[in-house]
Amino acid sequence: MLMCGNDNFVGRGVSEFLKSKDVSIKTFRREEMISQSSLYRHHTMLFNIIDNGQSCADFVDFLNKNRFKVYDHNIVIVTDSLVAKLCVELLYVEKAIVLTEKSSLRDFTQIASLSQGAGHSRSFRSQKKLTDREQQILSLLVGGYNAKEISELVNLNYKTIQTHKMKIVLKLGLTNSADLNKLIVRFNHSLSFLP
Repeated sequence: MLMCGNDNFVGRGVSEFLKSKDVSIKTFRREEMISQSSLYRHHTMLFNIIDNGQSCADFVDFLNKNRFKVYDHNIVIVTDSLVAKLCVELLYVEKAIVLTEKSSLRDFTQIASLSQGAGHSRSFRSQKKLTDREQQILSLLVGGYNAKEISELVNLNYKTIQTHKMKIVLKLGLTNSADLNKLIVRFNHSLSFLP
């Protein structure tokens, strides 16, 4: 397994747990992981992005831009539980599994099995809940556009955009659009200064 981000409490815990399951781990920095991915074909790549000083949005953007370099790897992302839903919906990597600091040991055991060639990632891959249009609108909201600007960009009625936005809120299990806005702020900024 290739791992990035074992330099904090969560990363060390995940690393020690996987080692206890006899998983061989090679650690790299994020940029090195992508360049090393061609040397280690069909491996599991684990990225711990909790408290790493960068926003989840930056990491998702980075991974989306490099998705063709990691297409034959299983990608595991450990992120803050509050932004995990946005990470799942906005990540365009084929074999992505998003876990959080609140994920069960069973989930991490499955990752250990997967990295050792047992099992198939399809059985516990993170599933998207939003339609393609809702993902497009969510992506634009995360990009800083408001509903009026989005309606002009995608050539849809403002009320249609508002309807899609409310469907996004419901599908993500949020209460209202203010909760969505808070989640977007948390997703777009480094988590170290946010409560």
